[in-house]
Amino acid sequence: MRKKTVLIVVLGILVLVTALYVRESRVIGEITGAEWDVLTIGETEYRQINGLDFTIADKGKYLGKAKFNESTVRLYSVKGDIEDKYIYAFWDWEGFFYVLNE
Repeated sequence: MRKKTVLIVVLGILVLVTALYVRESRVIGEITGAEWDVLTIGETEYRQINGLDFTIADKGKYLGKAKFNESTVRLYSVKGDIEDKYIYAFWDWEGFFYVLNE
């Protein structure tokens, strides 16, 4: 009975670690431009914007990653953005906001 319990716990941990790895390694977009100006997710383009009323405290759900050359940037939704118009990108110690390019 004890061996069976240990096996179930180990398998559960393995499934959890695998799920977290897959979630964290998912690349959904690409950042281009000399100053990381444009974020492209699928066919949708966002442009970097400054001077918003949002801060890092408004970082919402994790969406995935975007590539910029050899770097990766973590992408988040923005709390309080009911139109899904903004994305928060976090790289190393810096954060950038992007707005939907309409």
